[in-house]
Amino acid sequence: SALKIRDFEREIGKNICWLNTILNEDPNVQGLALDLPESLYSSKVLNAVKPEKDVDGLSDVNLGRLVRGDAHDCLVPPTACAVMDRGEFM
Repeated sequence: SALKIRDFEREIGKNICWLNTILNEDPNVQGLALDLPESLYSSKVLNAVKPEKDVDGLSDVNLGRLVRGDAHDCLVPPTACAVMDRGEFM
């Protein structure tokens, strides 16, 4: 049923957050890119990645910096970077 699927996705989200926390503290991990089904993308999951390791630039901190024009202070996703390089943004 739909309720069981949502409960399963919630548990998966918790495990992803837990794993992100561990990977955030690992000095051998330089960046994290989340390739998840759309149903698992939530603010909690996206913000579990430290902004300095957020390769996708999807955390609230990095998106905010990008929107404000502070791209030099964050990791910029490749697509956004390409648009900015072409002068179509900012």
